[in-house]
Amino acid sequence: LDVLAGYGYKPGRTLIAYIVTILSFAIIYVALGHLAGSEPSMSPLYALVVSIISFHGRGFFPGGFLPTLPIAVCAACEAIIGLTIEISFIATFTQRYYGK
Repeated sequence: LDVLAGYGYKPGRTLIAYIVTILSFAIIYVALGHLAGSEPSMSPLYALVVSIISFHGRGFFPGGFLPTLPIAVCAACEAIIGLTIEISFIATFTQRYYGK
């Protein structure tokens, strides 16, 4: 967390990690949608929405989204990464405004 948070002095790193994670997983969701031949592939916009929802840990049972196993596994991984980044974000601003 120290590399990401920068001891409270580099909150931009957390924002960059957020954006990179969201976009990376959206690309993965689109790719997995194309690989699953039996279902229609995910549009890039829908994959971005699923990525944002999954990042914040709410991507497992939203209405209308029934993930296949590979997408569900990726959503779970993204939720864990998202939790870590959110903790880093909180730690960054806690250090910046209430610490040192």
